[in-house]
Amino acid sequence: MKTHLPEQFYSLSDEGKREMVVNGRRYAESRDLTDPQSQAHFITLMWQIGANFFIQKGFAEIFADDALTGPQKIDRCYDVPKESAVAAIMNADAVYWYPDMVKRREELRQ
Repeated sequence: MKTHLPEQFYSLSDEGKREMVVNGRRYAESRDLTDPQSQAHFITLMWQIGANFFIQKGFAEIFADDALTGPQKIDRCYDVPKESAVAAIMNADAVYWYPDMVKRREELRQ
C-alpha cells in the first residue's frame, strides 16, 4: 500500500485502514469474491476508483454475473469501457467505506 497507494497510506490512520479493509471485504464477499486474493484486489480497486465503484455501470454488471469466478470478475474490471471507468471515478462516493452511513443516508431520503 505504501508504494502503490501512498496518498491513502499516509493520510489514513492504521485504525481507519483496518476499518476500510474489513468493510471492503464484506462488500467483496457479498459479490461472491471468496478467495483472499480477489478480495484484496477488490479493496484496492475501491481505493483506486472509488469506494462505490462496484455499483457503477460497467462494473455492476460484472459483479452481478454469477457465472464468473472471483478472479474472472476482477479481470473483467480491467475490460470495462473507458467511459464507464471515468464515470465511476467521477461518481466516487467515499461514504461507501462505511456501510452503516450508506444505510442511514438511504433511510433519510425516504
